[in-house]
Amino acid sequence: MFFHNTTKTIETNNLGRITIRKNRRSKHISIRVKPHEGISITTPTNVSMSYVEKLIESKSEWIKQKLEKINKLEKSKTIFDLNTKFQTRNHRLVINLHDKETTIVRVSNGLIMVKYPCNRIISDKDIQRAIREGIDKALRIEAQEYIPHRVKGLAGRFDLKYKDVTVKNIKTRWGSCSSKNNLNFNIHLMMLPVDLIDYVIVHELAHTVEKNHSHRFWSLLDSLVGDSKKLNRDLKKYRIGIF
Repeated sequence: MFFHNTTKTIETNNLGRITIRKNRRSKHISIRVKPHEGISITTPTNVSMSYVEKLIESKSEWIKQKLEKINKLEKSKTIFDLNTKFQTRNHRLVINLHDKETTIVRVSNGLIMVKYPCNRIISDKDIQRAIREGIDKALRIEAQEYIPHRVKGLAGRFDLKYKDVTVKNIKTRWGSCSSKNNLNFNIHLMMLPVDLIDYVIVHELAHTVEKNHSHRFWSLLDSLVGDSKKLNRDLKKYRIGIF
């Protein structure tokens, strides 16, 4: 039979909980394994539950490998507490207790101020999420101040033309260049060393000339930054949002 709920959750013996979503716009089945979100499967509306279960069984080894990688990433993520010392480029995290029922986050004057209820456990997911939202807000402020100015400087140095620059909280990419030469950059760039921030910026500026990752693109990038492949390998040591 077909399942008719928009979202269905099942428990499996060897993979744990799996969230299954049907989407009228989906033309294919997609399986995703993400940190702190687990396993999710998106399907077209005409796919039966029995077919999905068979697919899960056939893909179980692949999913297990993904879960192992995800578990390593999750363990590398900071669990913030009252003793955590953390700061971005220009903001320092300060966490305190208070007697109110809600968690309050404010970013100003170089501080990420977090106050959470004294009757709560700081490791609770919603409090950890609030802390990270405060960090993201600080990173957005820093990125808006730094990246457009840095793009302008590097573009001028290498005589490369672009249109607009935006900074966003992108989940999967450090940056992108549109067909119209609009540049998008991830706020989490601000957690990288300066040389890698520059590498990402110049990488996207190079796409204003060469739109794909062809041999000509890498040759152009080498002429701009030196050993681009080494910088690319260094960049892969970092994970977006993992700190």
